[in-house]
Amino acid sequence: QPHESSTSFTRCCCFFILILLSLKALVVTILIILVFVIRPKQPQFHLHSISFQSLNLDVNSSQQLNASSSLAYVLLVTENPNKLGIRYNSSELAILYEHEAFGVIQVPVFYQPLRSRNVTVRVQVSFQPWEVSKLINGIALSSNGATNGEIRIFGIIQAQPHALNFPLLTIKVYLDCRVSMNFNQISLSV
Repeated sequence: QPHESSTSFTRCCCFFILILLSLKALVVTILIILVFVIRPKQPQFHLHSISFQSLNLDVNSSQQLNASSSLAYVLLVTENPNKLGIRYNSSELAILYEHEAFGVIQVPVFYQPLRSRNVTVRVQVSFQPWEVSKLINGIALSSNGATNGEIRIFGIIQAQPHALNFPLLTIKVYLDCRVSMNFNQISLSV
């Protein structure tokens, strides 16, 4: 009887290993299909317009921070050349100017259908008033020689490809975008 239990244990181990190898082969097959048949491409995002809903630059003399902030909306036009749809989860991206926190971009949940063009996404951007005044001071001082600046946008966005409305694995994408600015091309008016 000990011989029978060891052979049944061996059979169970072999069966378990066979199942694991089959699952591994299935995953590899799916990855090969995704890479070579579907040929994923990077989705495109284009800035369409920026509109300020409110611009608050009030900071009182005691340097206490005003609770209200400036608010802008950015309209992005997206394009998805892939054979899979992509759903993006809501996320927040940080905005830095000269290594200091400048504001937050709040990206809503949105979906890019497969092979789509001209999907518009409205993104809310909130700025702290004292940080906006630093940027405006940087623009005002640009006549003294500093004509270029850099705004950095970074954070993590979770994307989930969809095949036939069936969600696949969620992918975390780390975004680190640097936007160069030429202060001579920006004009401020009241």
